[in-house]
Amino acid sequence: MSATPGSSPGRPATTVGGPHAWPVWPWVQLGKRARITLTSPGSPPDGLGRDLVSELFALGLQVRDEGPGDGGVTLELALKGRARFLVGQVDLGSKRGLQAIARGMAYALDHMVLDRARRATEGMAARTTGPGSRLEPERPEMVSMPLALVQADLEGVADRVRDGAHVVLINEAGERLAVLVAWGWYARQEQRLAAAQTAYWRAWRSGSFDTTGYAAGLLASGMHPAGPPEPTTHAGAAPLKGTGDRDDVD
Repeated sequence: MSATPGSSPGRPATTVGGPHAWPVWPWVQLGKRARITLTSPGSPPDGLGRDLVSELFALGLQVRDEGPGDGGVTLELALKGRARFLVGQVDLGSKRGLQAIARGMAYALDHMVLDRARRATEGMAARTTGPGSRLEPERPEMVSMPLALVQADLEGVADRVRDGAHVVLINEAGERLAVLVAWGWYARQEQRLAAAQTAYWRAWRSGSFDTTGYAAGLLASGMHPAGPPEPTTHAGAAPLKGTGDRDDVD
């Protein structure tokens, strides 16, 4: 399916996904009337939400391209209108942008299946070993505490933070002011951010942006919230391909 012409050149674009915590995170800028659709054989196209588009694009850049799928039913992505697929200030163009979204979607579908299987396994293990058994460590404890209470028991709060709790400080109006985290946890986040920014500038070293090298750098930095994705051929998910108006969008 080919994409139809988009909005006029002077039409303002709408930012999707909003600014992220560091300046080189991938994001998608769609024109006011632009949309990205997913089509399966025999079904009308479905539009993807704008926030979802940016998240799939960012995820897809972190997934290795394993080539064509296993020849099953093909789902097709298409861009209608104008869009920019940005890494920092670099526009990868609609062709590579849609390919990244397709990889992100296939990865997400694969891991949705794996997550359901993992949850089923956990349920069986819980029934076998009894309540209280866990196969994975718990997420960090999030605690909200008034400033006055924190000031009254600073050492106690510090102990909870050192043990891994994230303490949210709130004022008398109930507004969240700050979060107390352990120094080791904070240092790891700064290390990951620095590694991701290093990957961005290393990708520019030859004078042209190295998308594959940048993706590998993001994987090494651990910026993906679940850690570096394992190499996958997207087994069990229908192969996806992307199409667009053209390779570059103004």
